[in-house]
Amino acid sequence: MNSTMTVNFQTAIKNSEPRTNTVAKKSKQTFQKREKEKARLLKRKDKEARRLESKELRANMTTVIGDEDPDIAGIRPGPQPLPEQWDDVGDDGVDPNGKQ
Repeated sequence: MNSTMTVNFQTAIKNSEPRTNTVAKKSKQTFQKREKEKARLLKRKDKEARRLESKELRANMTTVIGDEDPDIAGIRPGPQPLPEQWDDVGDDGVDPNGKQ
């Protein structure tokens, strides 16, 4: 059995491709990975800067408590009166122009 193993080993060496001395090169994927990482870090820094800016803006805003919101000024809870352009019918249910 020992001679069979030696023969198989020698056959394997003869059939294998010759080794060449090559220097390892940086792959394209490694470069792309590094570029992605740089972009990710830049995005993270930009996001943090936006957060700080927004935080400072909110801190500098003065909120006046008690004043009415201009968007809803004059609105009361419950049914709202009709605007003047739609107020064709008087309170008694009769049209001021004489039509019903």
